[in-house]
Amino acid sequence: MKYLMKRIIYCATIVILLVCRPSAGRSIHRPHDPKMPTLRVSWEGSDKSYVVKSYYLQEYPFFKVANLSYLMRHELPDGPISYRHDNQRTVNGAEIKKQIDRLINEIHEKKTKFTDFVVLQDKDFNRNSRCGLIVLKSKHYPFVVKLFMEHPESFINPYNKGIEPIFFYFMGGGVNRHLTGLTRIRNRELVLEKLAQSPTWKDQVDIPQKWFLLPTKNRWMILKGYHIGHKEYQELKIPSVYCIVEEAVEADRKFSLKSVDDRSRALDLCNDIQLNIDPHITNFIIEKETKKLVIIDTEHFPTIVGLEARKTFPSYFAWYSHLVGKFCKDTLFTTKRERRLKMSNPNPNHLCYPKELTDETCL
Repeated sequence: MKYLMKRIIYCATIVILLVCRPSAGRSIHRPHDPKMPTLRVSWEGSDKSYVVKSYYLQEYPFFKVANLSYLMRHELPDGPISYRHDNQRTVNGAEIKKQIDRLINEIHEKKTKFTDFVVLQDKDFNRNSRCGLIVLKSKHYPFVVKLFMEHPESFINPYNKGIEPIFFYFMGGGVNRHLTGLTRIRNRELVLEKLAQSPTWKDQVDIPQKWFLLPTKNRWMILKGYHIGHKEYQELKIPSVYCIVEEAVEADRKFSLKSVDDRSRALDLCNDIQLNIDPHITNFIIEKETKKLVIIDTEHFPTIVGLEARKTFPSYFAWYSHLVGKFCKDTLFTTKRERRLKMSNPNPNHLCYPKELTDETCL
């Protein structure tokens, strides 16, 4: 079933690429729309910018998802950090930062083997342009690093980091991994709150601790939006490189789609927490130390795929089918007027931050 749905998604993506590629030229007979949503991205302090114009662009992923004030409250400390299940063993955060700085230098040198880390996943990372998401595990300490890298030109291009980023771009209003990565820490806190209120899950489920980290040598990108979200102009500064550092979890076993119990348990959990977590089966493991179900990926799922209503799914087939249908509707069967209306309607699935850090009202 998983591979069948993947094939359907890939075929649908190819169709979309042929008819909806944002960089495709406009017909000379098509009237110019002076209020077409436009995004300009540049380095801070530079006059050179890279531009994308598309009716797919939405305000939320570009100007509402990131909250650096919140993330800096969860910055990796320089002092001692205890191991996950051994408080007697610690590592200084400053040492991890030093190793991450060395890792970034090695990536810029186009190395494929790294001094302090082994690669766990790099399917959404482009080594030639050094952009996207790469997941690594420390060779020396029980920590995993999710490293996000972009530059202005790659930031607006959904086509250079694999199939999934293209899929998310059209469904999530132009969203990319660099933006959704910024949701992981806040979403973890929200999911833990929901779990604590659940008699079913509060003692059965855990999520590893996570920290935000800006490397020592970081450049900033400036996002400038025109006619996005019914606003003539808005601007945001985001880091071009950042990391989510989290505790490594030793698995007793991983969940599998072949197991009816695993599928049922994972989907029941996701339904109960309003699909804040991606139900993808590889996001769930049984921890060796505690035998608890552990969620290892806390990217805010409604942001990734642009969910506009709170839903539940009775099966993985229903979930995959919904995503395929939504992808086709978002890309081929949604009018410009409908896209603009999305910006006006409150969305209960949007990620919510503490009131003192935002003027947005949480639903």
